[in-house]
Amino acid sequence: MYDKSYSMYMTIDPFTDELTKDYLEWQYKQGVKMDVKEYAKYLGIHRVTMSRLMTGSLKPSKGMLFRIAQKTGNPRYYDFAGAPRPDPLLSSINQNWKSVPDEVQKQISDLISPYVTDRRHVQKTTKSRNSENSA
Repeated sequence: MYDKSYSMYMTIDPFTDELTKDYLEWQYKQGVKMDVKEYAKYLGIHRVTMSRLMTGSLKPSKGMLFRIAQKTGNPRYYDFAGAPRPDPLLSSINQNWKSVPDEVQKQISDLISPYVTDRRHVQKTTKSRNSENSA
């Protein structure tokens, strides 16, 4: 989408390149030109910090990388943090949970509760069996 215009922004730092690419894509989705200050606000990062991240003069913390990954939905930020990528379905649920009506949240919770209960039962049973076998 931004191949031609994006190439003039490329640096040697993969994180900075990814952040710039995401900023340009976010701007495109907004339908109007937005400055970095607005993108920083969207991500929940101070504008000065954002400018330093985009110029490469500041390296992001793991926590910052996780926040950016969650907000943008871009799993590459987990790679930069040296962390495993979360399950895409679970990430989608986490990103959109606040927009799910309370009654639907409750229904989802009720649907998964038997699996949580069963899993705890399996863990207790396995521990019991291991204790019996070692005795």
